[in-house]
Amino acid sequence: MAQLRNGQAFGIRSSGGFKVDLERVVGRKERILRRLRAGLVGLLKQSKVTWIQGEGILQGPGEVEVRSSEKPAAGLRAKGIILATGSRPGSLPGCPVDGKTVVTSDELLDLRAMPASFIVVGAGVVGSEFSSYFVDLGVPVTVIEAAERLLPFEEEKIARAFAESLARRGATLLTGTKVRRIDLEAGSGPARVSLENGRTLSADLVLMATGRVPTLPKGSDGIGLKLHGGGVPVDERLRTQVPSVFAVGDLLGEYQLACTASYEGMVAAENALGGSREVNYEAVPDAIYTEPEIASVGLTEAEAVSKGREVTVSALSLSGFARAQTFEETEGFVQVVADRSTGRLIGVQMLGARATDLIGEATLAVKQRLTLKDLTETLHGHPTMSESLWEAAAMALGQSIYYATSR
Repeated sequence: MAQLRNGQAFGIRSSGGFKVDLERVVGRKERILRRLRAGLVGLLKQSKVTWIQGEGILQGPGEVEVRSSEKPAAGLRAKGIILATGSRPGSLPGCPVDGKTVVTSDELLDLRAMPASFIVVGAGVVGSEFSSYFVDLGVPVTVIEAAERLLPFEEEKIARAFAESLARRGATLLTGTKVRRIDLEAGSGPARVSLENGRTLSADLVLMATGRVPTLPKGSDGIGLKLHGGGVPVDERLRTQVPSVFAVGDLLGEYQLACTASYEGMVAAENALGGSREVNYEAVPDAIYTEPEIASVGLTEAEAVSKGREVTVSALSLSGFARAQTFEETEGFVQVVADRSTGRLIGVQMLGARATDLIGEATLAVKQRLTLKDLTETLHGHPTMSESLWEAAAMALGQSIYYATSR
């Protein structure tokens, strides 16, 4: 009820019918970002970190020049440099992005008017999240994905269930389909999307969600820093091939996640100051903010089998859980993957309400090498969504009193 009463703050108007005010949605987003940025600036000051605004240009292994339109160029020297220049949205040949009719996720976040029709090119994380968002707002959505399924890098069962949900809610899904080119009408007309199968589609708004490309800072070539295999190569301590230069985040081209970037930043900072800490990616939580939510950590069944491991797998629907029924979000399931000989939990995949919050417990369990027995002997509140992880573990052990045993 509190969310309904506060709906207007989220841009939701219910008087005279359900309406979404995108101006309010974007305005709220900007207010939250301002608060978060101010908080970060405060943390920098509190930690006595010198913050210099400008464009950093690498001049050597321990040298950076900072250029600003407001101040003369300044030269900085340091024993260690950490590169955290992130990534930019990618595109396809023959598909111009004008920032108005054909956009990337950067421009889409500032959209202030609802499109009459929406085409999403690419069904990875970004494409799936925005497809889910707009289809629930009542916009006709068409998703075009070159791979044979949506979310091609996610666990197949999860991806298939999400695709079924998205189609059931009204989206048109074109998998195994490639875009040949995009033509823009003069003025503000719709975009024409030509497919390699000869078909042509049109939409008022097209999102290019074809991945992200690492962004090297200026001066990289001069010091011998280059991309290789989709990212900047680093060792286990996040050092690049250039002495005293470290790299973190999307620049590595591996995990494009905020949590890994933050973790890598701490490791790199420690090592830049003379430490010898190594990164550990054994338990990396992945969160996808679709409807329903998707989250995972550790190995999928297929990945575990490919590594020669014998596993026990159990998956159970959320439909039987009391908490899911109380807020009418029973779609989805939880799946656990455990080593058959030791019972150790090595992977969890979730599709459903609160999945992006629940994955925290699963990540801790995988990181700490806990077993299915450890999970079942840990009390979980009732009624809560966290019970689903407990029940899946019990099911894998053949101890569930509500569900059939696993395989």
